[in-house]
Amino acid sequence: MAPGRNDPCPCGSGRKYKHCCLRSAEAVHDRWRQVREAEGRVVPDLLHFAVEGWGKALVEAAWKRFSGGSAPLADAAADPEFETVFIPWFLFNFEPAGSKKRLLGKWPARPVALEYLDQKRGGLPDLDRQFIEAASSSPLSFALVTGVTPHREIELRDVLTGQTRRVLERSASATIRPASLLLTRVISIGEVAIMVGCAPWVIPPLWHNVIIDFREEHRGSGQPLDDRAVRGLHLEVLDFYHEIVDEMMNPRLPRVQNTDGDPLAPTTLHFELRCTPAEAFDRLKELAFGWEEADLLADARPDANGAIEAVTVPWLVAGNKLHRDWDNTSLGSLEIEKRRLTVSVNSERRAKKIRAIIAKRLGDRVLFVREETESIEAMLEHPGRRPTARERAEQEAFRARPDVREAEREMRARHWQAWLDTKVPALGDLTPREAAATPLGRERLDALLAEFAWRSEDLPPEERPDIAMLRAELGL
Repeated sequence: MAPGRNDPCPCGSGRKYKHCCLRSAEAVHDRWRQVREAEGRVVPDLLHFAVEGWGKALVEAAWKRFSGGSAPLADAAADPEFETVFIPWFLFNFEPAGSKKRLLGKWPARPVALEYLDQKRGGLPDLDRQFIEAASSSPLSFALVTGVTPHREIELRDVLTGQTRRVLERSASATIRPASLLLTRVISIGEVAIMVGCAPWVIPPLWHNVIIDFREEHRGSGQPLDDRAVRGLHLEVLDFYHEIVDEMMNPRLPRVQNTDGDPLAPTTLHFELRCTPAEAFDRLKELAFGWEEADLLADARPDANGAIEAVTVPWLVAGNKLHRDWDNTSLGSLEIEKRRLTVSVNSERRAKKIRAIIAKRLGDRVLFVREETESIEAMLEHPGRRPTARERAEQEAFRARPDVREAEREMRARHWQAWLDTKVPALGDLTPREAAATPLGRERLDALLAEFAWRSEDLPPEERPDIAMLRAELGL
């Protein structure tokens, strides 16, 4: 929080704030107010200049490009991006490239603000001129929030250029969170930096690595992007921002897959047995890797003569392709009941594989009947029976047992230790330890760990990833 008048000065002098840096802070605030007042004069003047000089058609052309033609200009005022993003972009970035009117000289060849500056330079107040020059040379870019002093300032790092600025911002600093991402334009006039044209949507850390990918794709010969280069990408930046917002507002169903990497497709296979349940069990029991026969039979249901009538055989294999800390992987379940064999798996590839295994082990003792596959959409619409209050209470009581809590803690610890040496797509298929060896890799790791922290905020503390431990292990 900002220091009080009688607090020790944050500069470390040992004096009270009011006797040390308060006066200079007040001077900066006065300058900030003057810059904001200049903005309040300049923007309306630029809009009037644009419409008077080239007509409403120029604004319509800009809005059509900005919005992708999705809404007429008459409805634009209701769009939350109209004043916050569109107006500054139109004044300081938009060029009607390729337009016949531009080629005929009827529309400006440069952004409105630069045309205005050329015509009005001699009669402009010095601060207004500085504001136009700063806004015209500063790019619209993606900024990472690296620090916040509520009601006072925000520290931003431009993801595309790497520049770090502290902007004075009273309202947004009250609600914005570190690790958030903003589409904005930061301009500096002397010792004062402000945001001009900040988009209304706050982008969560989930998109940080995606924005890094965008930056890396647009680097020329691996060279860092500077303000001028990013200004030249303003259309690409806008389009990319709108893609992100569209995904945020209308999330698409994610590609769901099992631990083998197969698309999730819950499948049930039905067979008719031409043998006894005991004979089927004897030929299939080896599919339960790590289980003793006695353990499998412990829950079996006998018939009137004491023979097996129903039994479950879990389909397990050693290890796991995705999680190195797992001892085995569950591929499905086989339910034997009287003359029926029902197999449940979660992918088409596993269904094909288990059919072949059953055919090999049982031969003419089994007859395939049918296969049923449920779509992911149907699963989400009809998730199945919810546990009763009693079942939930039993589950909570079980998980509250000290031995179970300790087992879960050890399992989570093994998972995160294994994660350090697991190839991660967001890190360019490097392991976290490998990524930590390069500046780009460390940047990606910071983004990924911030995403983990955001995603786990609603979990109980003991279930959250130990971000501090991971950072220490990786030397971040």
